[in-house]
Amino acid sequence: MRRMRAASRRLLVLVACLIILQIAGCAGRSGTPGGNLDWIELSGQGTSGGTKVSPVTKADGSRFKIAVVDIDPDGYTSKLYTGLFEGMKSEGWIEYDEMPFTYEEIDLKGIVDWLAAQDLGPYIEFSSDCFYYLAYDGEDAVRESLKAKVESGEVDLIIAAGTWPARVAIEFSDKVPVVAYPLGDAVTSGIVKAYDYSGIPNVWAQTDPTKYQRQMRVFHEVYNFTDTGTVFYDEAISGYKDYKASCDELGINFRTVRVDPLPSNPTDADLEAFNNNFLDACRQLVREGIDSFLLTSDMIKNDDVFAEFMRIFDGAGIPVFVQTGDWVARGCLLTVSTYDAKELGLFVANAIGQILNGAKPEEVLQEYVSTPYLILNMDSAKKLGIMPPFEMLISCEKIYTSENSSEGAA
Repeated sequence: MRRMRAASRRLLVLVACLIILQIAGCAGRSGTPGGNLDWIELSGQGTSGGTKVSPVTKADGSRFKIAVVDIDPDGYTSKLYTGLFEGMKSEGWIEYDEMPFTYEEIDLKGIVDWLAAQDLGPYIEFSSDCFYYLAYDGEDAVRESLKAKVESGEVDLIIAAGTWPARVAIEFSDKVPVVAYPLGDAVTSGIVKAYDYSGIPNVWAQTDPTKYQRQMRVFHEVYNFTDTGTVFYDEAISGYKDYKASCDELGINFRTVRVDPLPSNPTDADLEAFNNNFLDACRQLVREGIDSFLLTSDMIKNDDVFAEFMRIFDGAGIPVFVQTGDWVARGCLLTVSTYDAKELGLFVANAIGQILNGAKPEEVLQEYVSTPYLILNMDSAKKLGIMPPFEMLISCEKIYTSENSSEGAA
């Protein structure tokens, strides 16, 4: 996907909005019938900088070996980690000309496999043998492999892409540093003790303590719901605490259904049971009368589940907001991304750089507030009778329509 400077991107989105307004017509609603949403509040956003460091080798002149642990293939994670590797490149830790693919065309394993095949320079190396998908490889097998590689010196640092990977990786933090991101809530999940500095020896996790509260406020400004629902299996991963606090502040009823998580080494039967429980919980919330739904992280496992999920809410005329991921392109109404992949990638790359230079992970700043952006599915908005305000449209990074697939840039 073509990268554009911010001013050019805004101009493109502005033109797209004008086209979409003509396509959609001026009738419709913003929030409840008769509502008049004039602006989207995104205040309080900004960035946090780090201490600039220079790339170094290990004491013996060899390269640092990095292992990566993820859950399963996910476009959102691929986007964030593309930002990390670009950040490591801009900081001078790795060298390559240009990735021959976009994050939308490949998963994180594919990116790491490609990096492993490149001459990245004298400082860092990746290996296909040191990449893991917990949902595919199984937690026990990943733990056993990591133990052997850490003890043999084949791994110098572990990057954990998510809460589950972080919980596995920190078992080895007595021997190698662990860097974890993105996480729903690193403190609530017990990965770290505090948002600013981890308080856990040899562990660093990127944090943003109010991201989901801000996200819920924007959802509510777009559509003035009064009774929202969500399904989750882990409070920390789902951001339950922060969403509940925001709903209480807004006077919104927050209905939740908690389902059993997948076991550490799931079978096909386990996956089928999880999917059925999730879909049944969605149907239950619709019967209870919710007027919006929040799709939280790691709940939809395959295309068939997503298709049935959308039938449930499309049939009820209920908008679906998205916590993370690329589900808006598939038909959900809106997401407010709490992370800019490029900005966050540079921040995490800088943290890794400090750690490889000898800084203790628990003494490296973790808290980072990214510039947000909105992704909207205009077809879903039209179907629901929602007319997003012009000010919101020009705030969107992407607008999906059946006429143009998408407008904007990532």
